[in-house]
Amino acid sequence: MEDNDFDKDKAELEGQSAESLVKKDIDLIRQSKGSLKNALQKLNMTVASGQKYAEAAIAQGVAPLVLSQLKTSTDQGINDIASFFLSTLGIFGNYSPQKEEFTVIYKSLESVMNTPEKFRTTAPFLQGLLYQGSKFAKTMLSYKMVIWRIIGTLEIPNIVRETKTGELVILTEWLLVRRDKKKDNAEIKLAAQQQALDTGEDAQKIEIQMKQAETAEARSEENLLEKVKTLEKQMRQEKKRDPNQDQNWKKLFGRVNLVLAFIMHMRREDAGQDVGEEGESYRDMADRLEGEMIMKDEQLREIQEKLDQQENDLKRINSENERLMKEIEELRRQKQLEGDKAAQIENAKWEQEKKYNDQLKKEKDKYDQQMADEKAKRDKQLQDEQEKHRQELLRQQELLKQETQRLTDALNTNDKDKSAGLQKAQDEIKNLQDLLDKEKAESERLRKLLEQSEKQRKEDKDKYERDYEQLQNDKNQLEKQKNDQIDKMKDEYDRMMIKFDTEGKALKEQIKKIKRLIEKRSGTSSERKE
Repeated sequence: MEDNDFDKDKAELEGQSAESLVKKDIDLIRQSKGSLKNALQKLNMTVASGQKYAEAAIAQGVAPLVLSQLKTSTDQGINDIASFFLSTLGIFGNYSPQKEEFTVIYKSLESVMNTPEKFRTTAPFLQGLLYQGSKFAKTMLSYKMVIWRIIGTLEIPNIVRETKTGELVILTEWLLVRRDKKKDNAEIKLAAQQQALDTGEDAQKIEIQMKQAETAEARSEENLLEKVKTLEKQMRQEKKRDPNQDQNWKKLFGRVNLVLAFIMHMRREDAGQDVGEEGESYRDMADRLEGEMIMKDEQLREIQEKLDQQENDLKRINSENERLMKEIEELRRQKQLEGDKAAQIENAKWEQEKKYNDQLKKEKDKYDQQMADEKAKRDKQLQDEQEKHRQELLRQQELLKQETQRLTDALNTNDKDKSAGLQKAQDEIKNLQDLLDKEKAESERLRKLLEQSEKQRKEDKDKYERDYEQLQNDKNQLEKQKNDQIDKMKDEYDRMMIKFDTEGKALKEQIKKIKRLIEKRSGTSSERKE
C-alpha cells in the first residue's frame, strides 16, 4: 500500500471527509511555485481512490486550477502528468472537460490509442465524452482520427477480447451520436446558413466543412462495417472449431453482432425501409437490441453453467465410480492376498501339525517299544528268577528227599543213633521248610513287583492317550476357529461385493441419465444458439 493510501485511510478513521482530504491536496497545488509534479501526482492518487474523491475535486474547481498552474510550472513532462490526471478525473468522476481542458486530455488519449492494450481504463471516459461531451470534444474525437484509430485496432490479433469489447461499446456510442447529427445535403445547407447568420462566417465555407465532416464519418462507418463483418466471420469460424468459448469471447461476439445489426439497420432505414417500431429512437433501438443480446447471452450463460455443472457432476460421479472400482479392486486384491496368506498359513500349520504328529507318533512308538522291551526284560528276568528258584526248590526237595532216605536208612541200620538222626533230620527239614517259605515269599514279591510294573505301564499309557486326545481336541478347536474366521471374512466380503455391485449399478444408471440429460440440453442449447 502506498503512503498516500495509508494516510488517507488513517484520516478517514479519524473522521475526516473526502472533501477535507481532497482540499489538503488542492492546497498543495495552490502553494506550489514552479514545481507542480509531486503535488499533482499525490492528488491523482487521491482522485483514483474512488468516485467521492473525484466528485469532491471537481466541485472544488481542480481542473481550472491545474490549467492555470501549468502555465508557470517548470517540471519536465508536466503536461503528460496533467493529461493523465484529467483523464483520471473523467474516469472516476462526472467530469466533462471544456475546450482548453480537452486539448490537454487529448494528449493522454493519443498515448492510449498508441497502446490499445491499456485502452480499457480510458474507455468509460471516452464513452461519456462521445455521448455527453461538448461539441468540441465530439469534433476532436471524430476529426482527429480517434474513431478511425479505434476501428483500426479491431483487426489487431494480439489485443485482448475485453479491450475490443470496450472499443465496440465506444463505437456504438459514436454511431448513436452520428445518427443524431447526420444530415443530408439540404439539411447541411440550412445548418450552414444558420451558423453563418449566427457567427457571420461564410455560409459556403461552412457547408463545405460540414460535407467534409460527413464524408469522413461516412468513411469511418464504412470502415467499421467491413471490420465488423470480418471479425464476425472469423469468430463464427472459431465457434465451429471450438463451440465451448469463454464468457469474454461470448460478450465480444454479442457486441460484434449488435454493432453489425445496428449499422445494417441504419442502412435499411436510409434506404426507406420500415425497420423499427414507430416512435422508437436510435438510442432506444440500440438499448433494445443490446438488452435482447444481453438477455440471450444471459440465457446462454445460464444454460452453459448448467451444462458445466452437469459435466462437473458427471466428472465427480465418474471419479467416485473410479474410486469405488479401485476400492473394489483393492478389496479383491486384499482378499486374494488374505486367501493366499491363509492358504500359506494353513499349509504351514498342516506341515507343522504333520511334523508334530509324526514326531509324536515316533515318540509314542519309541515309548511303546521301550515299555515293551522293559516289560519283556522284566518278564524274562522274573521268569529266570522263578525258574532259578523253582530249580533250587526242586534241588532242595531232592536233597530233602535224599536226606530223608538217608536218615531212614540210617535209622534202620543203627538204632542207637536213631534219636539223634531224627532230631537232626527234623532240624534240616525245618531249615528246608524255612528256605522254601523264603523262596515262596521272594516269588510273591517278584509277582507283586511285576503287577506293579504292569500297572505303572498301563497308567503311563493312559496318560499318554489322554495327552494325545487333548492335543487332538486343541487341534480341532483351532481348526474350527480358523474356519469360523474364514467364513466370517467370506460373508463380509460377499456383503461388500453385493453393496458395491448395487451402488455401481445405481451410479451407472445415474451416469446414463445425466448423459441423456446433457445430450438433450446440448441439443436444446444448440438450437437456441442457432
